[in-house]
Amino acid sequence: MKKVFGLFKKIIVPRTISELAYQQKYFFNKNLYATLPPLETLQKALIKNPQQLFTMANIYADKGQINEAKYCIENILKLSPQDFEAYYVVARVYFQMNMINESKNCLLKALEINPQFEEAHCQLGFVFRVLGMQQEAKRCLLKALEIKPQSIWSLIQLGYLYEDMNKINELKQIYLKILQIEPHNYEVLYNFGLFYFKQKMFKEAEPLLLKALEVNHPQSELVANYLGNVSEELGEQENSKNFYLKAIQINPQFALPYFNLGVYYEKTRNVEEAKKFYQKAQQLEPHSIEVLMNLGAIHQDLGEYQEAQKCIQQIIKIDPQQSGAYYNLSHIYCQKGNLEDSIQCLLKAIQINPKYILAQKQLGKIYLLKGQLDEAIQCFQQAIKINPEDFESYLNLGNTYNLMGNQIETNFYYQKAQQINPQLFKDSL
Repeated sequence: MKKVFGLFKKIIVPRTISELAYQQKYFFNKNLYATLPPLETLQKALIKNPQQLFTMANIYADKGQINEAKYCIENILKLSPQDFEAYYVVARVYFQMNMINESKNCLLKALEINPQFEEAHCQLGFVFRVLGMQQEAKRCLLKALEIKPQSIWSLIQLGYLYEDMNKINELKQIYLKILQIEPHNYEVLYNFGLFYFKQKMFKEAEPLLLKALEVNHPQSELVANYLGNVSEELGEQENSKNFYLKAIQINPQFALPYFNLGVYYEKTRNVEEAKKFYQKAQQLEPHSIEVLMNLGAIHQDLGEYQEAQKCIQQIIKIDPQQSGAYYNLSHIYCQKGNLEDSIQCLLKAIQINPKYILAQKQLGKIYLLKGQLDEAIQCFQQAIKINPEDFESYLNLGNTYNLMGNQIETNFYYQKAQQINPQLFKDSL
């Protein structure tokens, strides 16, 4: 039974456009407007207050009322044609509506009016990064830092850009510089820890994540969960369990640590506890394929084939192209003695993924069990095409030809198996 260990969902700190920096004139308070008029009524109102129009534009954008939002934006710029702050806040609304080029043009206009506007340089760098224009993004962010060298937001954006560009040393230097300015910056501590985690530098990741956990950020359950991963990689199993429990204590509705605790208890052979935590993860994330896969595997280990089958059929319902689900379902049918349905599941798995070597080998074994030796040979030979160094397939071909009484082919495939792994071949005799 194939099992999935580790994280089942990649979680990162959201990277969104920065919060409004210039709030003196353009402060967004959506609570001021419970309901807003349609475009026709709005056009008749002749609103002349840029602040009011800005707030309304944000609310319309939130609701997907693009025409109304654009009307408000156009009027802000008519009322304040030389106000660089107006172009800056309008760029934010355009970005919110996924009108990226319009957002870029507004930021360029803001900088035309005020070339020393650090926030606009930073935002423009962010927009260029979204557009995949890395060199332009870098130039904007370096200009923002030239104007304001201690700008945390510009440094963070430059760090993200260096990560996109795979400039590891530059990224590391940016994180270190930010922590010199703000030693308790949660986002940097968290992402710096993840940076080391991705590099498999777990000892370096641990102190950064511990500091991030001390900050008591609203998303600190993410940090606690990653600390569990780090402890597991360092061989500190009890610590890993405690960090997963800490993540659950912080946020009982967070599915990931329940899943990881299921993995922890499965590794320690406490199958009943593993099942309990997988079930809780499944309640919180009913459409998680990885949770269903592991829960189904646990049910199968416990001989609970009906429950295992339900889990796998749910996976297939969520994603009909999950070849691994058909492979696992074939195991259940095989254990229940239903070889024909098992064969059909394996054929489906191979149809989805023709290079699925496990399915090819399993199908060959079932054909061998049924006495369909020619079909078994075809499967094992196909497995060898996928992996010419697969010991088991050569051995199975030797066994199959031996049953057919073909000693020449038997000896050939046995010799190939012995060449690949002499000790394993010896043990198999």
